[in-house]
Amino acid sequence: MKITAVEASGRKKVFVVRTRSTEYAFPFAKLRLHPTKEDPVAEVFPDPELGKEAFTYRLLSGAEDTVHVDAVREFARDPNYLHELFVHQLTVEALKGLEESGLGKRQVSRQLGTSASQLYRLLDPDNRKKSIGQMLALLHLLDRDVSLVVTDRKSESSSTKSRMRSMAHKRVTGRKAASSASKTLQKKGTSMKSKSAAGSTLSQRKAPKKTTGKKAASAASKTLRDRRTSETSKSAAGSTLSQRHGKTKSTGKVKSSKK
Repeated sequence: MKITAVEASGRKKVFVVRTRSTEYAFPFAKLRLHPTKEDPVAEVFPDPELGKEAFTYRLLSGAEDTVHVDAVREFARDPNYLHELFVHQLTVEALKGLEESGLGKRQVSRQLGTSASQLYRLLDPDNRKKSIGQMLALLHLLDRDVSLVVTDRKSESSSTKSRMRSMAHKRVTGRKAASSASKTLQKKGTSMKSKSAAGSTLSQRKAPKKTTGKKAASAASKTLRDRRTSETSKSAAGSTLSQRHGKTKSTGKVKSSKK
């Protein structure tokens, strides 16, 4: 496929690539040599030295690079290109299978029920106009199985988001943060909101096996005994104590006094 025209869009940060039948947008982010504000695209053209099957762009600094039209089509997920790629992969596997089988081409063509010239066309990597049905029959004859997998892009996207959420839930509080939170709980003049936040911080120490250290447990225990402590702070302190080595009993019985 030949490129008829190409231009750079600095605002959209893409190359607009035109062929006889289709127009594609190829982003700067996919380039090996990235244009910048300081070094923008100075020139871009279909490269005649490559039969106009690629375009070359040159930056203001003089640096240049070339992009083949197949890279543009692959990024755009062009159905025609994906078909050509699929047929090419089948051809490569057929050539491997024929070599490993030890069968002659005339023998294969007879078993396939086709002419020798047609078999040669099927085995030609440059021939893109092939019957996929005949290619599958050829591969089956050469003991090659073809598996076709269809995936839902929406489900893949949702599973990716689910993994990201799962990773977000595994946030762990570091030693310094835990130590700071413990000191906050021990201070008498600390506000209710600060103590609540400190208790929440300590509850994430060493997740997912959340355990609270001796000092933190002691501070939380004092918070629960203090009559001046708010219910919010007591709740946070209770959460901290519940994670003491995974058992609430390890800190001893603590009775919460009513105001």
